[in-house]
Amino acid sequence: MRRRTWILTGLAVVLLFLAYAGWSVWQVRSDLTEARSSAARLRVALVDGDQHRAEQALESLQDTSGAAAGRTDGPLWAVFGAMPGLGDDARGVRTVASVLDDVSHDGLDPLVASADSLDSGTFTPVNGQIPVDSVAVVAKPLGAARDSFAAADKELGGVDSSGFTGAFGSAYDDLSGQIHRANKATAAATTAAELLPGMLGGDGPRNYLLIFQNNAEARSTGGLPGAATIMNTTDGKISISKEARAPGFPELAKPVLPLTKEENKIFFEQLGTYFQDANFTPDFPRTADLMAARWKLETGQDLDGVVSVDPVAMGYLLEATGPVTVDGVTLTGDNAADELMNKAYLRLPDPMDQDRFFSAVSRTVFEKFSSGAGTPQVVLEGLARGAEERRLLVHSFDEAEQQRLAGTKIAGELPSVATARPQVGVYMNDGTGSKMSYYLDYDVAVRSEGCQDDAQKLAGEMTLSSNTPPNIKDVGVSVTGRGDEVVPRGNQLVIAHVYGPVDGSIDEVKLDGKKLDVTLEKHVGRDVASMVFFFKPGQKRAMTWTMTTGAGQTEGTDVTVSPGVQPENESSTAAGC
Repeated sequence: MRRRTWILTGLAVVLLFLAYAGWSVWQVRSDLTEARSSAARLRVALVDGDQHRAEQALESLQDTSGAAAGRTDGPLWAVFGAMPGLGDDARGVRTVASVLDDVSHDGLDPLVASADSLDSGTFTPVNGQIPVDSVAVVAKPLGAARDSFAAADKELGGVDSSGFTGAFGSAYDDLSGQIHRANKATAAATTAAELLPGMLGGDGPRNYLLIFQNNAEARSTGGLPGAATIMNTTDGKISISKEARAPGFPELAKPVLPLTKEENKIFFEQLGTYFQDANFTPDFPRTADLMAARWKLETGQDLDGVVSVDPVAMGYLLEATGPVTVDGVTLTGDNAADELMNKAYLRLPDPMDQDRFFSAVSRTVFEKFSSGAGTPQVVLEGLARGAEERRLLVHSFDEAEQQRLAGTKIAGELPSVATARPQVGVYMNDGTGSKMSYYLDYDVAVRSEGCQDDAQKLAGEMTLSSNTPPNIKDVGVSVTGRGDEVVPRGNQLVIAHVYGPVDGSIDEVKLDGKKLDVTLEKHVGRDVASMVFFFKPGQKRAMTWTMTTGAGQTEGTDVTVSPGVQPENESSTAAGC
């Protein structure tokens, strides 16, 4: 009898435990569901500029995420985390609850509290002027949000979600992606808020060289530098003071700045003797130095920085500001890239007319943007997309400012210091002297093949194809180039530079499946394999390679590719070990 009593008592305890556990799981699920709903309401309220609704939604988010964090931070959830089959999900739920609780208080609280002054219009010009004082005020709350989202991104990213059940696994990955994007956005916004007041002339006038890169003639950082414009900033007011034809700068007898032995071997002397070849190198800070020195030589003017934009990024901006009309041609977000990289050359065979058109387009789009046209949030999204795809690049000759830009995509640097994330680069330079890169399509993929001795093995592939139309010989020489026996009209010569990871190696290179004996060069301590491709119309090629990273580079690989003519991001990230 006594034994039966103990059994019944034990069973009752187990049932009570299971009931309590089930109730607790239900409560946590309910809390997190409501937290998600509150986060959605908060986003809508912030976009609408409704401060009262934003504060209510934030309070609800803090209450529900805090409740979920409290329920999952006790012995019951520790038991769940140790159970076979359930443990991964339980630990994941605890991480989600903790992250949401921290972000709602440390990250979102300062943003909502300052929402009256922190809106997307803070960063956009009105009548040609950005309010630098307003920008400076929002730097502190943005910095707090940046730190919070960075910590959350690290915590979520440190969890292996592959073992989660289907529904929860998808929800976890979705949240992780949103936090990662918020981390990048707040980091970029914080940098902008800290740097813009000075760069916009808040402490004295500034002069920047604004370069228009045309991807129809490939260069490592994007495309051939075309129109060049001086952009002045004074106390937030932006204006254009001088325009020049980049092709009008003659070839120099010697480089405008001394080139390194590495640069001479890989890019040859023209990197420094031709203004339009200064971006043969994939390192935009080096390009900026060469361009500024050349501008000084030609005009006597010192520069405070260099800004570069390409036609695809201009299309992103026009999507936000609305169309512009130049010389009877209406440019929109949909047609800007085609008009500027191809149709203008077909319509205007004289290079002088082409350059005048490109200068007029640059000036008109700039005036449209600086007038404050378009919804501020959409304008910022267009600029952010251009920067993310390395189509918008900025370099400051103020050392402190450049140190703050360092490491961001908008800086366009060639990494030379190893981190846990190996970096692989594929950079394209046209050798035809034409606008045939408009018809060149290329895709790059890099995958991890595992780790050995704390180093990662990588395999990469680049497929290239010439989408040249059949009637290309009927097109003007402005597009095809004059042609010769080596590269007849309608054909292309393209040089691809493949950069191995810092402190790593390029082990093998193949072209169309056949192993090549490639002479590797070094640039900033990195292996470089340079390949020359000849393309007939319609021809396709495939280049593959294997690499070994430096020690400790076991995280996902950053893959950077010269931005092409297609309105998409040519960069990708490969998974790590």
